Amino acid sequence: MALAKEIVATYEVLSKMAEGGMGAVYKVRHRFFDEIRVIKVMRPGFEASDELKERFLGEAKRGKQLRHPNLAEVLEFSIASDGMAYMVMEYIEGVNLRDVLARNKGPLDYRTVIPIAEQTLSALGYLHSRKFVHRDISPDNIMLTRDGGAEPRVKLIDLGIAKSLEANLHLTMAGRFIGKVQYAPPEQFGGRVDPRSDLYSFGVVLYELLTGVKPITGDDDNAIVAGHMARPPRPFEETDPHGAVPPIVRRAVMKALEKRSEHRFQTAAEFAEALRAAIGTGERQTLVDPVVTTPAALEVSPTDVTVPAATIGTSAPTPRRKPRTWYLAAVVMLIVAIAAWIALRMREPKVVVTPKPVAPVASTTTVDVPPPAIETGQLLINAFPWGQVTSVRNASGEERLTGGSAETPLLLSLPAGSYQVHVTNPNSTRSVILDATVSANALSRVETELDRIDAGAYLDAAGIGR
Repeated sequence: MALAKEIVATYEVLSKMAEGGMGAVYKVRHRFFDEIRVIKVMRPGFEASDELKERFLGEAKRGKQLRHPNLAEVLEFSIASDGMAYMVMEYIEGVNLRDVLARNKGPLDYRTVIPIAEQTLSALGYLHSRKFVHRDISPDNIMLTRDGGAEPRVKLIDLGIAKSLEANLHLTMAGRFIGKVQYAPPEQFGGRVDPRSDLYSFGVVLYELLTGVKPITGDDDNAIVAGHMARPPRPFEETDPHGAVPPIVRRAVMKALEKRSEHRFQTAAEFAEALRAAIGTGERQTLVDPVVTTPAALEVSPTDVTVPAATIGTSAPTPRRKPRTWYLAAVVMLIVAIAAWIALRMREPKVVVTPKPVAPVASTTTVDVPPPAIETGQLLINAFPWGQVTSVRNASGEERLTGGSAETPLLLSLPAGSYQVHVTNPNSTRSVILDATVSANALSRVETELDRIDAGAYLDAAGIGR
């Protein structure tokens, strides 16, 4: 893409960083200030689209209006003489959370995640206070940079599809969904978004950071959309079986992932406070730190002697022990007595006594014998898109599901053995009986597809299309 002469006159292009739906992003150096910056230009051919131009201009205006330490700053916006619109933004030297997960090759420790979450929620709270919703919260748009300090600083980027709550705009790219399906809340597929929508998306991000996997998965976008709209998120018991994530953090993330926005946190500050509470609780003490340092006191054996530094290099007199003659005399006398008793026994005549038969006597002594230990395992029951478990019976026909029915996914601790699981979908009244086998000290699974939801129908009904 050829850049306008005004851009080239002021900035030296170092590299092309990315290309998006509306334009390209370049890493540049200011020729006069010798500063590294980023330029985003509108893609050629899009200038004629009023909708796209309005979105591009909106991103620039929002960036100029918003000033927060955790938001990427827009420095300049202009339209060149040839009609090319462009904006200049601060260059953030760092990595996004997607790269962090890839480099870590697994989930992050919750004590690392919570400071990141606090800064991100601070930026979101500021956006929401200014009547904006980001609508594209994902690991790709959350960057970490040192920013001159020792601790990483979060920078929330890409306000391209942020929406003003006060504007009546429907910039939907001719009916197509805007955003990332994997992180979008249910209402973003045709409903009305608000600040709680961003909190749902960030809940998905936190779940992924803490477990290494997403709470809603599927083979394609349609299945993922159906999951966000109708299927509960994967339980932490399945994705974090060793309990690395404290219960207080689990509850906070799951609350953010509620399908109905009124059941979620109502503000970013409320979400941050719930997460912050985990740092101040004793729950973190139950976790095993990655590096365990054994206290020096535990490494010293009972025979070790600590020598004061002042005595090193000097000879100290060794205390003399008093002889214990009385103790030796007692030992000698005991040995003599035992020898005399043995000699006397050897001189006595031996008498052979034939014992008379004794009738057995019924014993009245009772001994409590503990019952054999029952080996248990865990059974994970899941149904698609969702279902209710109404009964779990063992091979003897005994009901093992207490408290009535429960929604899937359901994790049960059961004695090892065979079971019949009854699952139904109240919406369609379809039910199935599943055979399950629970193994001791292991996680067993049983799944069924009760009703196949065509997520495309959701999109069509919402007027969004496939």
